Amino acid sequence: MGANWAPDIRTWNSAQGSYDGREALLAPPNSRITFSLYLPSKARLRLSPAVVGPMYGSVTFEASIQTRNNEPTIISSYVVTASQQPAWHDLEIDLEPYGDQHVELELRTQSNAAGDPPSALWGDPVLVVPHTTDVPYNIVWIVVDALRPDFMSTWHTEARKHWKEQARLDPLEAWLPALPSVAPHLEAIAKAGTAFIDTTSAASWTRPGTLAMLTGTFVTELGLDATPWILSAHDTEQFYASRPPLLANTLRAVGVTTQAIVNNYFLTGYSLAGIDTGFASMIDHRSDLYDTKRITHDATKWLDKHAKERFFLFLNFNSPHYPYTPESVYLNQVPLAPLGPKEPMVRNYLGEIAKDDEAIGTVLEKLSSLDLTKKTLVIVTSDHGETLSSAHEILSPPIDGLRRPMRFHHANAMYEETVRVPLLFSLPERLPTDVSVATPAQTIDIVPTILEIEKLPADPKMSGHSLLPFMQAQGLADPERPIFTEGRAARSLRVNRWRYIERDSIEKTTAGGRIRVRVPDELYDLSQDPGERHNVAKEQPDDLTRMREKMAEALRKSRSAEARRSSSLAGSRVVLAPDTSSFVWLRVRFASAGQKRSYGFSLSAWGEKKSEENRIIFDVLPIRLDPQTITHNATSVDAMVTIGADEIAGFDIKLKAESLPLRWDLSLDHQPLPAALVHGGPYGLSLPALLFGIQDTDVRQMIVASQVPEINVHHDVGVFVVLDRGVDLPNREAAVTDEASKEVGTLLKTWGYAAPSPGTP
Repeated sequence: MGANWAPDIRTWNSAQGSYDGREALLAPPNSRITFSLYLPSKARLRLSPAVVGPMYGSVTFEASIQTRNNEPTIISSYVVTASQQPAWHDLEIDLEPYGDQHVELELRTQSNAAGDPPSALWGDPVLVVPHTTDVPYNIVWIVVDALRPDFMSTWHTEARKHWKEQARLDPLEAWLPALPSVAPHLEAIAKAGTAFIDTTSAASWTRPGTLAMLTGTFVTELGLDATPWILSAHDTEQFYASRPPLLANTLRAVGVTTQAIVNNYFLTGYSLAGIDTGFASMIDHRSDLYDTKRITHDATKWLDKHAKERFFLFLNFNSPHYPYTPESVYLNQVPLAPLGPKEPMVRNYLGEIAKDDEAIGTVLEKLSSLDLTKKTLVIVTSDHGETLSSAHEILSPPIDGLRRPMRFHHANAMYEETVRVPLLFSLPERLPTDVSVATPAQTIDIVPTILEIEKLPADPKMSGHSLLPFMQAQGLADPERPIFTEGRAARSLRVNRWRYIERDSIEKTTAGGRIRVRVPDELYDLSQDPGERHNVAKEQPDDLTRMREKMAEALRKSRSAEARRSSSLAGSRVVLAPDTSSFVWLRVRFASAGQKRSYGFSLSAWGEKKSEENRIIFDVLPIRLDPQTITHNATSVDAMVTIGADEIAGFDIKLKAESLPLRWDLSLDHQPLPAALVHGGPYGLSLPALLFGIQDTDVRQMIVASQVPEINVHHDVGVFVVLDRGVDLPNREAAVTDEASKEVGTLLKTWGYAAPSPGTP
């Protein structure tokens, strides 16, 4: 780590490196930004200058203050050179000499750089003033991705022991035994505070699960689809337009300093897969091995710096996420069978938990050393659980045409073990200690609970409710409370002993064409089947009907059109609106990555006869190809594409707008094309669901773009596909030059898509 390397810019969410995103003022040299304000006494100014983009020379960042009847005084001057970028440079300026006065604060940039000036930024400019908030407590909210609760001692009550013993079907490996040696610091937090031992996540995978936690409501209630990995512009626009009640924004409005330090690509608003969650600053450490150390290192440094402020620090660890590769020191904390699990993968999973538990202990120790323990509300939970049972090996039917594993994963599963999470609250002298609460809770309840503890009102958009009354033994549990969870093309509902799962209908090919087929419902009697191995939907029709009705009621409460589904449709996916034009362009490109390549491409319309009456294809325009290598008729295209080293070629196919589905066969050098080499959409991300064509509207939506993505002639190999709904203008992209490739690579590195990993702190 730390050496030079060549990242694969197509592999999102696994580029090793660190991304430090902050709110900033864009200040191109030579610009001036002026603020007229009143400075209280003991005020300080925080600034983080930065320069991005190619630069030769330097940029000077100056801050000056002018009081009444006086000339401006430069209070800070900082020079950033080319060797110091890309990075934020943290400055803190004492404004005490100007306290209790009205002043003009000016931020100015100047550059001696040759050529076009670079982009200069004033990162996160904040005026820090003592006693600016009445919020009584700091908050350290810790999320450990894919963390189950059942390895903890607090989860194993006498009632649970009796439940498993009396069940008709043994849960087998669905539930873990109590293993207190795995996470001693989590065990200590539970003893020092209150543990909710029946907590369910709002979603079965990270983005919807985390956003639901941070807003106190389900993402579909805020206009965001819980299924796709990559978000459409429509989804993100709906989410932001809904004015989501993000906790960071709520606390910032009342003077609380906010910071997120995570390994969570879905919380980076710059990416196609992520959403901005309102933090003034977010550091995202993406690493297979060193993320936990880096998050912990940054968290303790940040606490040192902000100990005298009221703060909200959000930490998101990621170690128990597949693949599990714990170091031996952590694996040794997991007992061997028969006390511990027999399955080696499960031991590795628990070893990863031990790794993050050690980090949590370091953060708690830092709070103690700064005398902040009694002033800080500590919360520990997870965005979802993890599926460990062999009974839940493979998802059937598949979501996108491919077999999707469920065991040792989570996104596609909807079972108890996948959505159960720990939930711990600790605040000495304010919250009860060593208390376990069996009242059913959800992760959407966390933000309303925080707001009540901090004496702030909850937003009416929130679906969750405060758990504080249950901590204080003043709330009455509702055994019939519907516990709702969203997932990828699925959702589940638990009411008392029953868990109901419905999945989106799927498309299938029949002799009469493509039709939607309902996926069978799942119903589990948790009192008799704790491991959810026996689907009783057919055996219990009355209970199935009741749970369907409750699911429909839960969906009707959502304000999102995506979530308003009839239970009779089993949550069928929303079909795209018809294209506004009569035609679309299917743009296909083949890349060689420095070698001579031979590609085969054969497209046909499913369920259509090859005749002029059923015309789907109206034109095929070659791009840097000999037209004689392509043959086509009304419903098919066939091509053998040979390209030299460092070449890109392809064709644009003019299609009837509503033509779907389309099937194609792809080959590379006379062998079937590997699924990983099929790319789609505006960023050219790997999209294995495209291997055999455009099978449904979900895949179609993911590849819509106004032009083909940037393709690196030296680096990229495979087939790139976009569906262009724009005007009838083929061949809109220019040939990709070496300079363009360098520019794209620089941009991706600068903004964290593929940044080299720094050394381990």
